[in-house]
Amino acid sequence: GLNLFLFLSVMVSPTGARRFLTRFLKRRHRRDRGNSVFVCSQCGDGMELIWGRALEDYLNSPQQVALALGSLECFAWKCNSCHQHLPPPGIHLLGYLHRTSSSGDRLQFEDCPYCLEATLVRSEIIIEKPTWSTRGTKLIRHECSCCDYRKEEEISMSVKPLPAEALLISPRATRSEFQFDEIGKLSGELERPVHCQDCSNEMTPTPQEDWNLSLTPEQEVAQHIGGLKIKAYHCENCGQLPTESHICLYRYQGDGLKKCPTCDEITMTVHERTIVSSGPNRQGRGSRYERCHYCGLEAEEYYEIPPRPSPSRRSSGDDSSSSWGGDDSSGSWGSDNSSSSDFGGGGSDGDGAGGDW
Repeated sequence: GLNLFLFLSVMVSPTGARRFLTRFLKRRHRRDRGNSVFVCSQCGDGMELIWGRALEDYLNSPQQVALALGSLECFAWKCNSCHQHLPPPGIHLLGYLHRTSSSGDRLQFEDCPYCLEATLVRSEIIIEKPTWSTRGTKLIRHECSCCDYRKEEEISMSVKPLPAEALLISPRATRSEFQFDEIGKLSGELERPVHCQDCSNEMTPTPQEDWNLSLTPEQEVAQHIGGLKIKAYHCENCGQLPTESHICLYRYQGDGLKKCPTCDEITMTVHERTIVSSGPNRQGRGSRYERCHYCGLEAEEYYEIPPRPSPSRRSSGDDSSSSWGGDDSSGSWGSDNSSSSDFGGGGSDGDGAGGDW
């Protein structure tokens, strides 16, 4: 069985292989059951296996229904010598009960209180789906496939649990500010599901044309270079209008962006470049240039790049060309290793901050 599963896992999909192997093992197990040898306890003779349609003649009506449903699996043996002298049905009946069907419908079987067999089919019907604030209703139906017994029961479903990363905000018209860095960006800070703090339902994103927000000049620059992202939400379940949306301001530092100490806003871009490439046993040199796109504050610093370790093997003609990027002591700011931000709201060229640089 394991070798067959490994072979099928290569030839077909894993799901198909598991399904095929399950059916194969069930058929084999069923065959092994049928091939079991029984000896009559009265006379010691071997007993004859009864299967197929001949077996149905020895079963009552509920057993036949259960057999057709798949909730009952039967095997029977008959002693030809003692059969005539035994009370009906005069056979040894071996039954295997299944509470769940093996087919794709996944039916659940229970014992009927009148038929005394697993002919009661249990099904569930969702009448009202639960939400984050209201409970749902589910109908549990028990219906016997042999007699007229039928039972229905409505049960209450618990409210939907909030996602672990859900952000709860108030539906009242207000504003929230969030600060996060590169780690927060990678963890999907902007993609968190937003839920209402009052009713727990998921809030509806509001298009920008449906809400008005007056930004300061510093915030406009921060939004332009990608340091500030604005989203708005309103709760339809609480009757909140789009014009009453809750405004969320997301400020992001990292990936070439930082807060200006003068403007107190994410209006500075950071560019780094290699002036002299490092090499084996040779120290390099780099520079970091920062500029605020609103107030024009500039800062530049130089730093040393540690030497690269000497390679264990060097091919002929190998020189000390660097993989750090940039040529030795050459290049302009237009060809540096700067990283522009795709956080939102345009590139980081600073067009709205007083000209190109």
